[in-house]
Amino acid sequence: MSAAVQPTPANNSYSWIQMVADTVARFDDAPENRMTTWSQPCVIKGSPSVVYARGLHESCSTLFHYLQNFAFCNDLKLVEDRRVDRMKVTNDRRKSWAPVVALGAGMMLRDTPFDGASLIPSTPHELRSGEPELSAPELIALAAEVRVSGSYQELASNGMLIPKNSTDYSIAHYHAETEMLGQRRPVSYFEGKTFHAVGYRSGDQVVLQVLVGGGPFSAPRLWGPVQRMARDPVELHYLQGLDGRDGFGIFKVTYYLDSDGPALAQYR
Repeated sequence: MSAAVQPTPANNSYSWIQMVADTVARFDDAPENRMTTWSQPCVIKGSPSVVYARGLHESCSTLFHYLQNFAFCNDLKLVEDRRVDRMKVTNDRRKSWAPVVALGAGMMLRDTPFDGASLIPSTPHELRSGEPELSAPELIALAAEVRVSGSYQELASNGMLIPKNSTDYSIAHYHAETEMLGQRRPVSYFEGKTFHAVGYRSGDQVVLQVLVGGGPFSAPRLWGPVQRMARDPVELHYLQGLDGRDGFGIFKVTYYLDSDGPALAQYR
């Protein structure tokens, strides 16, 4: 049975995601001001690490220096990938595995309006609907909107989403119907101490966009469960500012879930 939906005064306070959205809105989201690359959390010889694209320091020094700052601010080791075809190998491999965070999200989503008989990572792990992807700034703005206008419920999390040594396993869930990709549809925003994500339906799948980290060029921080994301490719979306060293980055991972429960019919 789903957790009870409750009104909460927290909706009316100025939240973390609204602060991020207001900061991102100061940057021009024009295509010429966007930069993207990938990174991948992992553990190398016992050290939490982030692998980045081979040759990035030469092909885009701005993104490389941002990753350097991110690694330094979060006590991560930065490692250059040694394989030229890493993304092809990673993407092909990712289509066949069940990511840990996706499994944990499937368990959590059973207590939300996305409830179904089964909520499991899609196989292959890719989007089937062909819908366009929201830009990172659009995703942040959508999360802030739902945080303000949505109904509220508190969800019990699990060790797949939040580190087992955490003392706070609860995640706030905000749910609202809003405009997205040219149509009105239900959207959820999930907010925990180390978990921030946006969920919505796309065709017969549930799409979960997990916000892993980001911030200004000088001080990017972790926002999400990077310890649970070994092997998951993380996208870095960077908005260039007026100065070459002035910008804002957003790390995110996209997960796709399948479910076929009767409760999903009203959201299709």
